[in-house]
Amino acid sequence: MTGIKALNNSRLPENKVKYVIMSGRYKGMVDTLDRFEVKAIPTTPTTDLDERVSDHADMLFNYFGNNRGIIHKSQYKIAELLNDLGLCITYGDELSEKYPFDCRYNFLIANNNLIIGKKVKSEILSKLSHRYNVVKVNQGYVACNVVSVAENAFITTDRSIYKFLSSIGSDCCLVGSKGTSLPGYDCGFIGGCCGKISKDVMAFTGKVSLHPDFNVIKSFLKKYDVDIFELTSMPLTDIGGIIPVIESRTIELL
Repeated sequence: MTGIKALNNSRLPENKVKYVIMSGRYKGMVDTLDRFEVKAIPTTPTTDLDERVSDHADMLFNYFGNNRGIIHKSQYKIAELLNDLGLCITYGDELSEKYPFDCRYNFLIANNNLIIGKKVKSEILSKLSHRYNVVKVNQGYVACNVVSVAENAFITTDRSIYKFLSSIGSDCCLVGSKGTSLPGYDCGFIGGCCGKISKDVMAFTGKVSLHPDFNVIKSFLKKYDVDIFELTSMPLTDIGGIIPVIESRTIELL
């Protein structure tokens, strides 16, 4: 991959991101990213999940870092593309609309820890996670509930995740669960509303200023020199996250 490389760490780019995995349902967001030379690789909706989240990247794919990822079989086009780019993408377990069989890809990598819902069972993930300390938490939708800000810095809406991350010395910011929308549900998850597109820029799907905990979020991001980039002027919408996978080998300005 001349000029580009896979991210070393899950969700934490070191340079300008070139490729992200995300829903293609929101063309305005995709076009905005494209203008900044960040290419969105769109997911394909699957009938194995509830239609409302059938194209959510964080329900269909996860990236461990160091070239390795796991993906649902319905996303074979993405798998082929990423493998052609030099990544090693493994097909994971089957999905179902019924919890907890819908969140088998919805885990978080935090340093050497793999955080996953305690009710989630995944035979293939178990084989791939031997190098990690696997931590079981009450929340099944872990990735949905967490924003990875820096190597040891996270924003979350879930107390069980907050408790664990704090216990291992991570700087963790707990915010309220309201302020994000997900069509068909009472609310969405903050982790599904954003993703880093460079080391110092976090892209959000809408107006962060409309979130009840905006000042807390803004201050926490500023603490780690991360700027806010709003892709639209609408309220924050959970689209299944913006998952960075490929970045520039050299420092570029966004």
